[in-house]
Amino acid sequence: MMAFAQNDSDSTKKSDNLQLFGLYNQTGGDIRYPQLGALGNRVDGEFSSVQIGGVFNQVGKDVDGFQLAGFVNQNGGAFYGAQFSGLYNQVADSVNGFQATGLVNNVGGRLDGFQGAGLANLALDSARGVQASGIFNFNKGLNGAQMAGVFNQSEAVRGIQMAGVFNHATDLDGAQISGVCNLSRGTVDGFQLAGVLNIAKKLKGVQLGVINVVDTVESGAPIGIVNIVRRGGLHSFGLSANEVTQINAHFRLGTKAFFTSVLAGTGYANDRMVTTAGLGLGHIFTLSERSGLMLEGSCSYLFDDGWPFGQENGTTNLLNKLALSYNYNLGGNTTLYLGPVVNVHVWDATNEGYTPVAPYTFFDETSSQGLRVQGWVGGTAGIMF
Repeated sequence: MMAFAQNDSDSTKKSDNLQLFGLYNQTGGDIRYPQLGALGNRVDGEFSSVQIGGVFNQVGKDVDGFQLAGFVNQNGGAFYGAQFSGLYNQVADSVNGFQATGLVNNVGGRLDGFQGAGLANLALDSARGVQASGIFNFNKGLNGAQMAGVFNQSEAVRGIQMAGVFNHATDLDGAQISGVCNLSRGTVDGFQLAGVLNIAKKLKGVQLGVINVVDTVESGAPIGIVNIVRRGGLHSFGLSANEVTQINAHFRLGTKAFFTSVLAGTGYANDRMVTTAGLGLGHIFTLSERSGLMLEGSCSYLFDDGWPFGQENGTTNLLNKLALSYNYNLGGNTTLYLGPVVNVHVWDATNEGYTPVAPYTFFDETSSQGLRVQGWVGGTAGIMF
């Protein structure tokens, strides 16, 4: 049987009537018993019970209970409990509880609890708990976790942000993990992991990405292929010589704790010209204000008699180095360095007639896969600016 229930009395009056199986249930005051409407339910005052509407539920003031709607839940006050809808949940004030919807959860105040949405979660004040969405999460301060398919936005974060594309926070005490980019406009006290780019103003932790950009490193290190530290970082161009390539150029970026280098060299080895190009990484141990030890490993391709052996198809020809150099700063950005280098040359032994570049060897073996490996100890000397 279809029913229509309405309380037209003063809005401060509480209704204890059970409103069930109506097409549309409406109460002008407060109510503390269930409403079940095929179309929807409306309460102009406060609601403390269960609302189930085929299309919508609407409450003018606070809700303490449970709402389930086919499309929309809309509340004009605070919400305590659980909300479920097919499309949209809106709470004008704060939420303490659970929200789940197919598209958007929108909270005008603070969130304490959980938001789950297919499209987006919005908390226009701070959030303590979890926001999980298919596209986008937003709040003005997080103590907990944000997980989004595309983008997370917050101010001060104490917890974790995880996104498929991009995370943004002012200060971070915790972790940011994204497929493309993480951005913190304040201090990162924790960990940033990105598929491409991490950006922070001040770092007290670790950045791990292809490109890391930070204004100041207080502790920890950016770790990636390109590490840019604007203040107090390592940005050095250097020239060096060794027994295989007598002219080498290096560009080092990062910090003393961790730096990466791009290097290239050329010279004469066993009466023919060779050229190398590769990448390296290293660490500088501080001994005194002017001196230190630089540990640097590198891997370079060795171009020799063509590309790389005068054959149409490239073959393996790698020159690997591990150097330990003593550094002495002459003043400003000028530093001299000198030290031993362990060299390991790996090339395709099927290339008959190839002459190795090693001046001598302490190790010389050929693998069953046809790779020949030679090792020797050499040296390097150079200058950094």
